[in-house]
Amino acid sequence: MLLCIRTLLNRFRRDRAGLALIEFVFFFPVAAILLWGGLELGRYVLITQKIEKSGYVLGDVVSQFDSTQLTTSAVNTILTQYGSILRPYGTPAKQMVVFSSVTKDPVDHLIKIRWQRVGGGTLHNSDTVSIVSNLRTDAITSTVNGTEAQFTGDVQDLLVDMLDGENMIVTEVYFVYEPIFADLLGLTTSVTTTNKQFALLSRTLVRRTYFHPRNGDLNNPPV
Repeated sequence: MLLCIRTLLNRFRRDRAGLALIEFVFFFPVAAILLWGGLELGRYVLITQKIEKSGYVLGDVVSQFDSTQLTTSAVNTILTQYGSILRPYGTPAKQMVVFSSVTKDPVDHLIKIRWQRVGGGTLHNSDTVSIVSNLRTDAITSTVNGTEAQFTGDVQDLLVDMLDGENMIVTEVYFVYEPIFADLLGLTTSVTTTNKQFALLSRTLVRRTYFHPRNGDLNNPPV
């Protein structure tokens, strides 16, 4: 009996049939994860570069207007360019832009909001809160005009040397980054504010730029 068991064990040890398949079964998940991770990392880098470029380009364009040229129509046209820069990754439900004009009041020396404009998408969530007014993008209205800016401590410290009467355009761009295979894996959760299914692994990317107007102050709200 022992001899038969020993013979069977020796035969099993020498048999190599199916070994490659077993090795493949163990190796494939690792290879798939590495491939997926590499593709997703490259995609993430491209998206973040586009977002950073968007914040710079949009803010730079607004800062080149003078007070007579920067109308509501002009601002809306600039806002629509956000989607063009993000292409092919952007969709209205995943993106939003906020323009803000702030000035240091020469009387009370406080940094105050002259106006804010929102557009370029329909994204509204807990992350799309303006650093200027501390309001979510869907709550920003003309009532913020003339109120004190609500910059956080670190930004406020950077603006401490802002001169009385100095005007600045703040551009805030938002984008929901969603892993490309999230829907296939079923990693989605409902975002009630947009009625859009976003990945459980998604996150809102935010970039901000600060520009001084080049052709005179832009204190007057666009009309």
